[in-house]
Amino acid sequence: MVTLTILDQAFKAEILSVEDIYKIRLPPARHSLEFDWNEDILDIPIFRQPESTSGNIGTSPTQTIRYQAYIRYLQRLGIFSGFMQILTS
Repeated sequence: MVTLTILDQAFKAEILSVEDIYKIRLPPARHSLEFDWNEDILDIPIFRQPESTSGNIGTSPTQTIRYQAYIRYLQRLGIFSGFMQILTS
């Protein structure tokens, strides 16, 4: 989830990679971080439909991924990762 929000530039803070988050030092009394979201990203789905654009494959800026595509990609991920059982949602 963190990687997807970084790729979408969803945080108001200047975070360009996961390493940037690990570099943040928490004050002794805190056990978590809270980030503000960019207002223009709030209505955009997190999991979006892949689409072809002029010979390249990208991600739709607005269309939510369909369930069948999600299941297909999840199962493929499990196979390529070497899991013995098929991944399910």
